[in-house]
Amino acid sequence: RELQQLETAAVDKLGKLNAAVALFLSAHSDPKSIDYPAAVNSMNTIKELLPALAADAKTLSEAKDDDSRRELINEIKNLCAAARKVCMLTGCDDREKLQEAANGYADVSGRLVYVFGTGNPRVSADKENEIMELAEDVGRKTTLLLVQANELTEAAGAAGAADEAARV
Repeated sequence: RELQQLETAAVDKLGKLNAAVALFLSAHSDPKSIDYPAAVNSMNTIKELLPALAADAKTLSEAKDDDSRRELINEIKNLCAAARKVCMLTGCDDREKLQEAANGYADVSGRLVYVFGTGNPRVSADKENEIMELAEDVGRKTTLLLVQANELTEAAGAAGAADEAARV
């Protein structure tokens, strides 16, 4: 029962971490107009949740067999690396790099949701599929949010340039 509660709490933290990463990406979607309060808030949330999630994963891994333990620890390491990659692209003008980092993070996050439930006899295959679909949906929506923010930024920049040209 305690492990199930810890697993549920870890998945909840992962969901909050996903939201913080999405907010971070959104705040940096226009390098010329970064939303600093949102960026700082999301970075603080990421800094708080990653270590807590790693600690939960360590505790959960102790109740798993060797292969499952290694898989969980490796996925947590991958999540930390993916989050770091996203955070290192602060102010990056390269939309493709941002897109790749967001997609990479979403992939790792989706796998981790699945890994948390693997080996738990109370988790049915249907529930695992539902969780995977939800995680994939989060990844797609995070990517879509980033793409739409970039398009909006580009449209605003083009409109501003047209207004400026009309005044001249």
